Amino acid sequence: MQAIASLGFVLGKFGFVGIDYQWSNESGSVLKSSAGMSHNTINDITKKENVDTHTVRVGFEIKPLDALSLRIGGGYRTAANTKDASRYYYTSDTRTDTHYINDMGAYNVTAGLGYRVGRHSLDIAYVWQVTNGEYYEFNTPDLNVQPLNIRSVRNQLVFSYGVRF
Repeated sequence: MQAIASLGFVLGKFGFVGIDYQWSNESGSVLKSSAGMSHNTINDITKKENVDTHTVRVGFEIKPLDALSLRIGGGYRTAANTKDASRYYYTSDTRTDTHYINDMGAYNVTAGLGYRVGRHSLDIAYVWQVTNGEYYEFNTPDLNVQPLNIRSVRNQLVFSYGVRF
């Protein structure tokens, strides 16, 4: 289950402020087989090791000229796992991968520039996103394996051209 609340303010004819909050019930996930059979062990672990996530996004847009829009924003998402979450395998599982990553949250910063002439528009947008995690080489409770902290940085640039009909 997810719930989203948004709030926006128009600043005269030259700007806009938007704020979003999103709650995701990660611990409420339920796994069932295609035949409808329950997976009680996996579901119990999911309830114990997955936590609800909270995401906050804020964005601003101003129009210094009628044809020009400038945007900036950002967001933050909390971790989806508990600190001691692990990967679970069934005893009859044929998987051979032993590593896994615990999601420890993410944040991003965005910026954009849009220009409109008549029916045509050009837009450029940039997103800088950082995702944090803990990388485990093995999944065994018998070993006291210390995770490696990882930080994934992603840069995205998008160009758009539009025509209104």
